[in-house]
Amino acid sequence: NILNDPSIVFDDIVTNEEILKRAKDISAYYDDLIEMTSYYHLLGEGTHQVNGKPVVVNLRELKKQLYLCLMSVNALEAIRFYVSFACTFAFAER
Repeated sequence: NILNDPSIVFDDIVTNEEILKRAKDISAYYDDLIEMTSYYHLLGEGTHQVNGKPVVVNLRELKKQLYLCLMSVNALEAIRFYVSFACTFAFAER
């Protein structure tokens, strides 16, 4: 399974629908953190109306978004770790 041109595989990663669906689940936590951080810097603490919806901005909510983002990264790292073992064992069995 050695490729002369690995860009074929890497290009497929960027356009693969299943990978993109999974990436949206994780990137949502990053998007929420970035959005909350922006509100915190622009609006300050308090309850604000943003696009017709009430948004609660405070340090606790910001820390909550940061925690969720870190845990999503932690889950991704765990999955990557398990996959590396699965690939190693599958390779060893051949």
